[in-house]
Amino acid sequence: MKMRIGLVVMVAVSAFALAAHSATDPRLAKPFIEHDHFGTPDWKSTHRNKPDGPFPAPATAYDHRKLRLEKFGRGVVAWRDSTNTVCVGWRYFSYDPTNQTFDVFRDGKKVNSKPIADVTQIRLPYKGKATYSVKAHLPTTRAIHGGDKWTVPADAPIGYIRIPLSAPPGGETPSEKYHMVPNDCSMGDLDGDGEMEIVIKWSPTNARDNSHPGHTGPTWFEGVKVSTGKSLWKINLGPNCRSGEHYNPFVVYDFDGDGCAEMIVRTSDGTVDGTGRILGDPEKKWVEGHGAVVFAPQWYTVFDGKTGRAIDSITMKPDLGRDWRACRAWYWGDHGNLDGNRPFRFVASFGFLDGERPSAVMGRGYYSRTGVMALDFDGKSLKEKWTFDTLDDMEKWGRYCHQGFHSIRMGDVDFDGKDEVIYGQMVLDDDGTGLHSTGMGHGDALNLIQRTPYTRGLQVWTCQENSVDGAVLRDAWTGKVIHQIKSNKDVPRAVAFDIDGCTPGVEMWSAKGIGMYDGELNFLGWPPAGLAFWAYFSGDMTASCVAGNGMWSMCSRTHKQWQLAKFDNVHLINGSKCVPCLQADILGDWREEIVLPARGDKELRLFLSPCDTPYRFWTMLEDPPYRESVAAQNAGYNQPPQPGFYFGPDLLGHGIWWRGMYLPKWSK
Repeated sequence: MKMRIGLVVMVAVSAFALAAHSATDPRLAKPFIEHDHFGTPDWKSTHRNKPDGPFPAPATAYDHRKLRLEKFGRGVVAWRDSTNTVCVGWRYFSYDPTNQTFDVFRDGKKVNSKPIADVTQIRLPYKGKATYSVKAHLPTTRAIHGGDKWTVPADAPIGYIRIPLSAPPGGETPSEKYHMVPNDCSMGDLDGDGEMEIVIKWSPTNARDNSHPGHTGPTWFEGVKVSTGKSLWKINLGPNCRSGEHYNPFVVYDFDGDGCAEMIVRTSDGTVDGTGRILGDPEKKWVEGHGAVVFAPQWYTVFDGKTGRAIDSITMKPDLGRDWRACRAWYWGDHGNLDGNRPFRFVASFGFLDGERPSAVMGRGYYSRTGVMALDFDGKSLKEKWTFDTLDDMEKWGRYCHQGFHSIRMGDVDFDGKDEVIYGQMVLDDDGTGLHSTGMGHGDALNLIQRTPYTRGLQVWTCQENSVDGAVLRDAWTGKVIHQIKSNKDVPRAVAFDIDGCTPGVEMWSAKGIGMYDGELNFLGWPPAGLAFWAYFSGDMTASCVAGNGMWSMCSRTHKQWQLAKFDNVHLINGSKCVPCLQADILGDWREEIVLPARGDKELRLFLSPCDTPYRFWTMLEDPPYRESVAAQNAGYNQPPQPGFYFGPDLLGHGIWWRGMYLPKWSK
């Protein structure tokens, strides 16, 4: 999809609306914010429906005893949250006993007077440079690998962690000079020390799709330690991997189970790994006169997380075909257009396709022909698990053409404990065969949710580009349409999060006059400003809007938005999409962190949520759909991560144990 002026205008209007309609809230200065309507009689009566069956209703059927998850560390982090105070946070796991308690130490000396229970954070006086560590009192049923301490520097900034940057070299193409800027990021424990590292995609300033003529500089990747800012390695994809937002999605995860994450990404002749070794033929140049790269050999390569060394490569499927320009351009949706635009639209993630081990899932094409390749890595070699290609059997799979989006989701939608591939308006089963296709065609934004805690299974909320189907909520297993708002316009964005506790379930909204609906499909009126990223940042179980200057929350009853946190001297990335480099549960408790580049691109800033929250939940990273959506976040038009279960205040007041915490009943 070409960039549209309407999308730019929409984002500008959203940013203006945040400033114009926000309330000046005195609670901005407070570390924990819980909405005024929580706990009121109206709110209680709305959310104390009698559960029909198990509560919350099951959304997936993973056997967590078999899942080969990452070897998590305790995720300890300490940051300065004011002039005089420091916050310390850490992770709580499903394999921690529910009565687990903790002690916190500053430079080896315990600072809490009694064991810390029920929460996973503490606020302490700021003492300058100091090392904070956390110790659990009770044994866990699974080993925890490091990540149990964090050093606050003497010059620590307030509200964020500074990650210094050193950009790869810029250069010059036949038409222009370029320099490198930090773009999408991902995360994984690259060196096995129990801490999550950041993987940065460095993008040249002249990056562009094949639909726009002109040469581009190369894309680089860099592994960086968050705690120290140390660069672990840099990888140069080289001249034969064109740079653009659709072209180089990358997956970071521990695929072989050795405790260190790997990175899998598209490569070609001239790619240089983190040790300086060149892949393929270093002399071969596949760049055409107008700058496009069409016929270069295409591989998927797995890189070692410690060193950036290329371990193994496998030929990409499906390939373009040597006779593409002669007769096959239309297979990919490039009708009458021979610039190689639509065959070079890629997405990527990973999934537990066998219910146990992680497999990389690499997608190519979504405007007509569609291919998805699943890969396994055993520590030595990449192996093809299966490949789905609509061109293999058009009679059988033809209805799966043209259904892909600029994003991808993974999740167990059919309750077999194995992940399926949600590829826009189609779903592939764990074995690579088609599960369903709605036939509604291509769109942009894709959300995989459980819309209420009473609703069994997962649902998909999408927006459609065909100026007919508008916004659609469907069952993720069967494809059956649950709710639809048709439109004669191209609807470019769709969002689904529980952003407000005074309406039931997840709120769902879209651009272009679609409006907002609650989890029970009641119309709520106009949606909030903010059509891109929302995060679990505050402590009240609702999601908040990620805007250019901070975090914003809202009340649908009053239609007011107020600022939770300010982000100074930073900027969003990816043009009109206006997204952070990374949003994920990177460190500390169950809430998410936001990574943004500082103005001037000399450093990344990792912003942490307000210190206080009364809730202690298992880290989001233990949930497969959430972790898989973090891995897929950088693909195409970035989408925020979402858990594979309902998460929100509708769970309060029911007297249940949920994700390691007891949520008591409301008093009468």
